[in-house]
Amino acid sequence: MDVPRWLENSIRYADDPIAESYRQAVSIAEDLIDFCEHLGMPYGFNVESVSIRKAEIEASIELAATVAMLLCGRR
Repeated sequence: MDVPRWLENSIRYADDPIAESYRQAVSIAEDLIDFCEHLGMPYGFNVESVSIRKAEIEASIELAATVAMLLCGRR
C-alpha cells in the first residue's frame, strides 16, 4: 500500500497516532463520498483491523460505525 509522505508523517509524529489515523480516515471517507456522488459513481468502504492491540481494534470498530453513519446520512 502506498501512503503519501504527508499522511505517513501526520500519523507517525502525532501525539496519539490512533486518533490521528481515525481522523484522517474519516476525512478521506467524506472526500471519497463527495467525489463519487458528484460523479454518480457507485462506491463502498471496507474497514478492518489487522492488529491484536485492543485500542486499534476498538478504533476500527468506531471507524466502521462512523463510516456507516456517513453512508446512511447520504443515501
